[in-house]
Amino acid sequence: MLRINQTTTDQDLALALEDEHGTFLAQKGGQCFVVVAQEGHSIASLRSVGRQVVEAAPTAGEQPWFITKISNSTEALAEQPGYSRERRRERIEQRV
Repeated sequence: MLRINQTTTDQDLALALEDEHGTFLAQKGGQCFVVVAQEGHSIASLRSVGRQVVEAAPTAGEQPWFITKISNSTEALAEQPGYSRERRRERIEQRV
């Protein structure tokens, strides 16, 4: 089990998160993803973050995933179904 801010590398993201629980930042080939792992689901959700990187020609070997645990929580606000920017804006306006 990883602790918050602890990093590991692996060729297979799902296997690396198999016994994990929480929210992780996973990076591979210049791409970044927020991954939520829950009991019974090594990848409960996967969301690309940042700019998309156009990958250059394949390298000699498969690049590993760099995986950092960023939270013990499995509640990723942006992953809730139907939760869009507009809805977020509406909720903020309701609070004011």
